[in-house]
Amino acid sequence: MLLFIIMLTSSWKLSVRGDSSSIYIKPDGSVDPPSTPIQHIGDRYTFMSNISGFIFVQRDNIFIDGNSCWLQGNGVGYGFDLTSRNNVTIANCTITSFWVGVHVYFSSDVFLLNNHVRSNLNDGLQIIVSNGSYMHDNYFTHNGGCAIWLGWSTENNISGNFVTDNNAGVMITDSSAVMKNNSISGNSYNFGVDGGQLSHFIIDVDTSNTVNNKPIYYWVNKQDMEIPSDAGYVAVINSTNITVKNITLANNYNGILSCFASNLTIQNVSLFYNYYGIVFFKSSNNNITSCDTETGYCGILLEGSSNNSITRSRIVNNQYGFKIVRSSDNQIYHNNFLNNVKQAYTDAEIINVWDDGYPNGGNYWSDYKGVDLNSGPYQNITGSDEIGDTPYPINADNKDNYPLMEPWSPPEDKMAPTIETPFYTPSGDVPLNQEVTVTVNVTDTESRVKNVTLSYRLGNITSWTSLPMSYNTTTGLYETIIPGQLNTTSVSFKITAFDNAGNMATEDNAGKYYVYNVIPEFTLIALLSFMIVSTLIIVYAKRKSVGTKLPSVPAKR
Repeated sequence: MLLFIIMLTSSWKLSVRGDSSSIYIKPDGSVDPPSTPIQHIGDRYTFMSNISGFIFVQRDNIFIDGNSCWLQGNGVGYGFDLTSRNNVTIANCTITSFWVGVHVYFSSDVFLLNNHVRSNLNDGLQIIVSNGSYMHDNYFTHNGGCAIWLGWSTENNISGNFVTDNNAGVMITDSSAVMKNNSISGNSYNFGVDGGQLSHFIIDVDTSNTVNNKPIYYWVNKQDMEIPSDAGYVAVINSTNITVKNITLANNYNGILSCFASNLTIQNVSLFYNYYGIVFFKSSNNNITSCDTETGYCGILLEGSSNNSITRSRIVNNQYGFKIVRSSDNQIYHNNFLNNVKQAYTDAEIINVWDDGYPNGGNYWSDYKGVDLNSGPYQNITGSDEIGDTPYPINADNKDNYPLMEPWSPPEDKMAPTIETPFYTPSGDVPLNQEVTVTVNVTDTESRVKNVTLSYRLGNITSWTSLPMSYNTTTGLYETIIPGQLNTTSVSFKITAFDNAGNMATEDNAGKYYVYNVIPEFTLIALLSFMIVSTLIIVYAKRKSVGTKLPSVPAKR
C-alpha cells in the first residue's frame, strides 16, 4: 500500500547544502550569514522581515519565531531542515514555495505552532524516523504532495490544524499518533493510514477530526457495532462484527480500511475518488455486498486476507479494479467490472473463486471478448444462456469460468420480509408511566430489510402512533420503546417492515394485535393482596375440614 506515498515523497532525502541561499543556525548559536534578518537572543531566534532561502537548523533547544513573516523559496529544497535535532520549535511563520516546507528527520521533540505552510511543490511537512513531534494550530494549504506526512515516527501529536486544498491531507505510515480537532477538507486524498503490522495501525483518532466536515471513525478494538451514517472516513482495526452500510465515502487514501478485523459487513457503500476504495489487510471472514467503488487507483485491495466474500458490487474506472496480494479462498462473483485499466490482478499460485458455478454465473467484465452460443456446465450444449462460452482469464491459476454476457443485476424480489412474533418487557399488565421495550426478529434474504416500524394505539382510539425500530447489532433484533401512559388504558401494537425492493410485511397477531393493559399501581397491590388473602382462607378452610385425628393409647394393666 506504500506506492502512493512513495510517489508523493520520493525525494525526502533531498539536500541543498552549500547553495548560495542557504542560511544556517549553527551549533554555536550564530546565524550564517550574519546579514540574515534574524534576531538572536539566547535560545530565541526572531524573524525581523521576510526571508528568501533555506534554513538549516544545527542547534538544539531553540525557539524560532517567524514573527508573522515569510520564509520563501524557489521550488527546490527544504524551507526548514531539522536533521538530528532535539527540542526545536518553529512558530508564527508562513513557509512557502519550497520542494518541502519543513523536513524533520531523525529528530525528537519538534514543535510546529501557528504556522502557515503553503504552496510547496511536494510536501508541506515531512516527519521521518522521529519521535515526539507536536503540530498545533497550523494551516496547510495548496501543497503539491502531502500536507502532513508521518513516516516511521512515534509519539506524534496532531491537533487543531486546518488542512485544505492539498494533493493529500494527513498521511500516516508505520507511525503512532494522537489526533484531535483537525479539520481536513478539499484535498484530493484527505486522510490515510498505512503500515505493515498491527502496531502501525493503533493510533488515537477520535471523531473531533473531520474530513469534508464529516467525522472520522477510526475504531480500534471494537465489536458488535455499526458505523454511524455521517462518516467521512472509516477504519476498523483489530475489531469484529462491525457493520458499515448506507454511506458515501470520497476523497481519502483508503475509503474503508480494515486491518486485523473479522466478520465485517460492508453493504450499500458508495466510494468515489479514493486512492484505494476498500482495503482488507490481514482481515478474514468478511462480507462486501452491493457496493460501488469508482475512479481511484484500486477499487478493492485484499492483502494477507482470506475467506472474504465480495458480491453484487460495481467496480468502475479504476487503475486496478481488484488487486489480491497473498490472499486466498476469497469468493468474488456477481460483480460488475467496468472500464478498469486492469480489471483484476492476483498473485501467481494463489487461488480464489471468481464465479458461483453454473447456472448462477460469475462476474461481468466489460472487456470480455467471448461469445454466447452454447449453454450447460461445460458450455457444450447448443443454445445461449447469457453466460460466455469461454472463461475470463485473470492469470494462469485464476479464472471466471462463467463470465456474464450482460451486467449483473439482482433478480426481482417479490418476497416480503419475515417478521417473527415480537416479545416485550415487562410482560403482562404494567403500572402507570411504565415504558415497555419491544423486540422482534425481522429478516429478508433477497433485497434485505430497509426499515421496521412499530405502530401502537390506546384503548378504542382508531389512530396509530408510529415508532421506528432500530437494529441492535449485538442481539440481531430490532427494538423500540413504547412510552409509559399516564391514564388507565389498553395498548395495542403491530409491526410493519419494508425491504429494499419495496415489499411490505405486517405482524399484527392475525388482526388481534398485541395487547397489554395499563392499570393503577394500587390496583395491582390490591389484586395481589386479594390473591394472598384468598389463598390463606382456602388453605385454612381445608385444614379445618380435614382436622387432626390422634392415635389411641392402650390402657395400663
